[in-house]
Amino acid sequence: MSDLTPPASEEPLPSAPPVAPVAAPQNGLGTAALIMGILQFFCLGTIGSILAIIFGRIGMKKADQGLATNRGSAKAGFILGIVGIILSVLGIILAIILVVFGAKAINDSVDPVQNTKTGLVDGNYGMNPTGYTRINDRCSYSGLPVDVNTQATGTSDVTVVGEGSSVCPSEMSQVAAVLFDVKGGVASIVEVQ
Repeated sequence: MSDLTPPASEEPLPSAPPVAPVAAPQNGLGTAALIMGILQFFCLGTIGSILAIIFGRIGMKKADQGLATNRGSAKAGFILGIVGIILSVLGIILAIILVVFGAKAINDSVDPVQNTKTGLVDGNYGMNPTGYTRINDRCSYSGLPVDVNTQATGTSDVTVVGEGSSVCPSEMSQVAAVLFDVKGGVASIVEVQ
């Protein structure tokens, strides 16, 4: 019987070429960029936006160099960071506008010029004020005017401005009625009851 095994050769078999170890992808910064980009809207604010932009930019560079495999996550975090910065800037601008216009509106409400805008004819009037604003030593009352002589009630609210502690109490709850005169189209508070 013949032996089916080949004769042993004295030459060694060629070995496989050495395999270089594959480094794990460096996806941490791309993932961190995406997480910062999302969390900025919930709890991190502008700091999260800045970190998302920084981590996203570095993560995209690593992906371009072949060191990371999550360029999409890094880019998404980068874009979210930019959106967050833009929204923060717009929010600051809006807040400044609201403060400026709010302060102007409040200041205008106690401007003595309001006394020339009542539209009432000369005479004696009273009102049960429905609105009260006080800034420092000035105050304004608004409400429907009632002509003291004829008891005719006006059709729209007027605003009358006064100055000093005798006509401007610390709270509106201390005021039941305001009596004022109109002379030459200009109102002036006579008494606060």
